[in-house]
Amino acid sequence: MNMTRKDQDRRLAPRHTLARRLRVSDMLTGQVVGSVVNVSASGFMLMSRSPLKPDERLLLLLELPEEAAASRSIRLEARCLWCAPSSFSSDYGAGFEITQIAGDDQLRLQRWLSGTTAAC
Repeated sequence: MNMTRKDQDRRLAPRHTLARRLRVSDMLTGQVVGSVVNVSASGFMLMSRSPLKPDERLLLLLELPEEAAASRSIRLEARCLWCAPSSFSSDYGAGFEITQIAGDDQLRLQRWLSGTTAAC
């Protein structure tokens, strides 16, 4: 899943590769959607066992690691921009744009990103 220069230019914030994947669940069903492999303040890429539908909007719960804070869950709405089979596993990679996030969750995400990850 190579990003083209055009895709990279559309990013609104630096992308951070995670040392440990973060679990993402659907807020409506409680089912695990996948795990985040890289994230920014405006979007993320996750790996999923099932294909996801481009343009689908999901209400998601992103779980930060235990050491992040007392409140580990970040609630957000995200739109799937693309989904493709992984080139290195039987999973699917999917890119998401964060479309809605509460101000305090956005701030916690940005603080966590600035303190625990390295920019790609």
